[in-house]
Amino acid sequence: MAPSDCADCVGPHPAFEAIPPLAEALDSRSRETRIAAVRGLGRIARMDAAIPILERMLTQLDVPEHTLKSALVKCCNLHPSILVNYVERSHGAVRQLLARVLESWHRLTWARNCLCWRPTHSRKYAVPQPEL
Repeated sequence: MAPSDCADCVGPHPAFEAIPPLAEALDSRSRETRIAAVRGLGRIARMDAAIPILERMLTQLDVPEHTLKSALVKCCNLHPSILVNYVERSHGAVRQLLARVLESWHRLTWARNCLCWRPTHSRKYAVPQPEL
């Protein structure tokens, strides 16, 4: 599968049906195809799309770290617990990478929560000040 074929699998609206061919492309000899497959799975942004990436990482997936991190953060956004399962099963550099993905997810969640905080919320939970 060529890198352009990976992009065609996903198309403008990523769908669940694109996961099997992209997962197969992760085993390609071509590094560009593997990178395109990881990016395509990341665009799907579903936990189901993260599983092929995580499984290949355990057995050696030669893809740049930033590409893996980006795809995994997108796919595991709603279910970061899946990452914890794989951290427990992994070792060495893969374990460190997955820990960094969890850290990135945590930072994004924290930033999102801060951006959603409104002054009205702070007044609601503020400690009353004594009148002078």
